[in-house]
This record gives sequence, structure tokens and C-alpha cells, in this order.
Amino acid sequence: MINLMRHRLLPVLAVIVFSIAAPSIAQDRGTPSAQPAPTLERINQETQALFETVRPGLVSVQLPVPKWLSALGERDNPINKWQLDPEVREALEAQQSKGQVNAVISPATQPTTQPDEHWRLTMVQRPDGQIEFVPPSAAPEAGILGALVAPRSLGIVYDDKGHIVIPVYVEKEAIDEQPSSLNVFAMAGGASKATFVGSDRQTNLTVLKLEQPLGHAANFEGRKPADGSLVMMLGQDGNGGQLSLWTRGQQDRGLVIDVTAHVTGFARMGQFLDAQLARPVIDQIIQYGRVRRASLGVLVTEGEAPDGRRAMHVDQVKSGSAADTAGIRAGDYILSVASNPVDDLPNFAAAISSGNGPTPVRILRSGHVIDLSVELKQQ
Repeated sequence: MINLMRHRLLPVLAVIVFSIAAPSIAQDRGTPSAQPAPTLERINQETQALFETVRPGLVSVQLPVPKWLSALGERDNPINKWQLDPEVREALEAQQSKGQVNAVISPATQPTTQPDEHWRLTMVQRPDGQIEFVPPSAAPEAGILGALVAPRSLGIVYDDKGHIVIPVYVEKEAIDEQPSSLNVFAMAGGASKATFVGSDRQTNLTVLKLEQPLGHAANFEGRKPADGSLVMMLGQDGNGGQLSLWTRGQQDRGLVIDVTAHVTGFARMGQFLDAQLARPVIDQIIQYGRVRRASLGVLVTEGEAPDGRRAMHVDQVKSGSAADTAGIRAGDYILSVASNPVDDLPNFAAAISSGNGPTPVRILRSGHVIDLSVELKQQ
């Protein structure tokens, strides 16, 4: 079924309008259709087959609360604001350490039929630092961790050695403060714990290692989809997805899967880090615990070159840097590094990370494309 999608799914979409209109025509003639919406059913079956092929390589990771958010939560923690009896404070802190605080609220503004009538709620702290009261039954589903709501991220099983990758930058310090390893849930079923391997702020990637194997390695390959391609987008929180027409400025966050069941990369609000560029970053994190990225010596911003291409605009060149020695100037547009197109910051950071030694860099200057060689040294 999956092999058919590459050749048949787009033509199928092209005739959806006719397929939807056909039953109404049949009804006008008094002859109801024997099989309503056969084309939509076929798309439904092939979409399910695509997802089932990808599912064993997907995981959901319960992330630690970021340090800045923990500090915010501690500052706004009501327990630290209220004047409490020591015994009451101790009891509340004990409950909070387990992920919830129970508050008994009497309906004083309403008449009661029994003296002990009350409402029991659970106090949780949202990621924005505000306090919210919810029924106790809602607490486990809300992913409460300590006094804060712990976010989740969809990720992939990277290899058969238990490494998983999530498109989120996680501080090592935030994980070190957790009482235990991170919880990981396989989309195909099963759960395990995972330990921190390393992360990279520039590409927003984190690598973890499972304590027990889950699923199998995802088909993490390919480049950014061509504009107009049909893709399956799975939301970064793992709670939903959609079939989508890919465009360069797509404002989505999550995993991008093509019609051949390959996870081609990670989309982030108009940016896209493809698998081919992400792999060297991930491999360095696995080997060294960090990325040994070379220094090009430029200050860049995302922009549109005069010819309409997305590129990295060079705002400043550090004197004596590799870029300066190679002849890169402020005002140039960097089109590619090591033959990899660089049209946003994550791609640029990833391309630089894989460079070591003489590296081809293509720039656009005053309407002319110029090929340079830059001496990069991994650090």
C-alpha cells in the first residue's frame, strides 16, 4: 500500500471533487450510489498504512521542566506566599512533592445542607507560572511534574542502540535535577526510561538513550520536501497530525513524513531542519556528548536574496576569522555550505557542524554567484 502512494495519492486528490459530486448527481437521477465516497475511503486506508509504517519509530518523551520555569514556579508558588501554620505547610509541601496540592474549598457563598459539604480541587501551576485549580482526576493526564506541568515532545528512535532524538533543546542541568530518568512512551506501545546524552542549542536537538529498547529505528532520511509535496505532519506534542501541502513558509511544529514513510526532518514555524543535515549533529552528540562545531566567524540573519532565494545574510565578518580569510564580506548572502542549501538558522548551524577542513561555500554578491573555499576547524 505504501509503495502505491507515491504514484497514486496525488492523482487521487485531484479527483476528490468529482468523487464527492458524483453521489449528488446519482441521487438527482434517483439511483443512490452503491459505494459512497470510494476515493476518500482509499485515501483513508493509505493514510492509515503510512502511519502504521512510521509508528514503530516514534516515541513521546516527558520532558523536564526548564530551569527558568522552575525558578518562576518557585517564585510564584502560593505555598511561599501564604502565611501558613508549620504543620499545614509541611503537609502541603509533601503533597506538592508528589505532583499535586489538594485544596478543600467550602462553598461559603452558597447555602449548604450539610456542615461538611465541600469541593475538593487540585492546585497545579501552568507553564506561564499562573495557578489553576482542577479536579484531582485531571492531574495525571495533565502530566504534572512537581508543582509544574511537564511538557511532552514527539521524537524518533534514531538507531538500534537505543538512542532517541527529540526536536527540543533540553538543558542537562534541568535533567540532573530530576529525581529519576525521563519517561518515554512508544507510539506503538510500551514504555521505558531514558538518560541524557547531549543537546545542541543551535539546532534545537536533544539525544537521549533508552534503558530498554522500544520499537525500531525510524527511516530518518531525506531533504526538505519540494514545494507542493504531500506530507504527513505530526505535531511536536504528539497529540495530532494532518496531511498537508508543503510550502516553504509552513507555520507548523513537528515531524514531517513523506509519502514513502521517511521522516524527512523537523519543522519549526517556517524553519526546517532536514534529516541529512541533522544526522552529523546527532552523531557528534552521541560520540562526544556535544557538537564540535567549527567557527566560521560571521554574524548572520535569515533573509531573502535579491534573486528571491532564501539565504543567510552576512551582517558582520569577524576580522581574522575563517570567513574573513576566505573573502566573505558583510552584505553577502550565503547560499550553501558544503553543498548544503542554508536558508534558515538551524540548517546553517547544522551545515557548519559537519564542516572540517577545506569546505566549499557558495555566496551571492551583487547579483553574482561566487564559490569560495573556507578552512573550517572543528572545536
